[in-house]
Amino acid sequence: MSKFKKICKIIFKGMAMGAADTIPGVSGSTIAVIVGIYDQFIESIKYFFGFKIRKRYLILVVKKAQILFLIQLVTGIFLGGFIFSRLMIKLNLLTTYYNYSSFFFIGLILGSLPIIIKAHHNMKLTFNKGLVFFLAFSFVIILSVLTPANTNIGIQMFHNPLYFYFFIFISGIIASSAMLVPGISGSFMLLLLGSYYTIINAVSSLNLPIIFTMASGTVVGAFTVANIMGYFLKKHPAFTYYAIIGLMLGSLYKLWPTNLDPKTSTLIICFFSFAIGFLITRLLDKK
Repeated sequence: MSKFKKICKIIFKGMAMGAADTIPGVSGSTIAVIVGIYDQFIESIKYFFGFKIRKRYLILVVKKAQILFLIQLVTGIFLGGFIFSRLMIKLNLLTTYYNYSSFFFIGLILGSLPIIIKAHHNMKLTFNKGLVFFLAFSFVIILSVLTPANTNIGIQMFHNPLYFYFFIFISGIIASSAMLVPGISGSFMLLLLGSYYTIINAVSSLNLPIIFTMASGTVVGAFTVANIMGYFLKKHPAFTYYAIIGLMLGSLYKLWPTNLDPKTSTLIICFFSFAIGFLITRLLDKK
């Protein structure tokens, strides 16, 4: 594969992650697992620079491969988030076609389970692994049943604009932490905080002060969680993958439509949406 094609492939995978991150209930890192770049994503954030001692001096060593990968992926994430947030606002996708999109993502998640199970050689079920799965599954269910008190907090609700931007910064930290853990939706966390619609509108309209503040918080949260996830993937990979499976399956509770139209035509379209999502991940597994 040519270098240009590899770059395009990473950008497209990033776009899929960015699009997923705009939907409450869907995790961009789940998409990273599905397209086979989650471990590389975490490791690149954690180890994009290092230190060496040379002639008794501590020297910062920038790792070019990791930085280039992150630049390409983040470019795709931003493009995917921007394009999909515009589509959601213009076409009202989260209401008009919510059932169809939900089943598509349910298909993606269920179809990706064999990919995760084959990610490590020691995935035989034990009591401890089952307990880790149950705790992760229960955690997402508990998050999903929470109802935000206010789903649209704007700058007008703060006496001082600095408080508003600090709130957006904290939202970025929390959302990025969720975005790096498969099964936990960063957008859903923003919805709980009340900053979801403010940030979606900011991305759609390219409101740079809000985007920059959000991005700064995202970077802080990403470094923290990447180190935690990197540690567990290295020291306890099988347990980590069982936790990821629990988180992903737990997210199905939030994704499942609560007002599904029982009409035959609607159910048929939902079934085909599910089948398309499921087949996409099975095809990716055969790559």
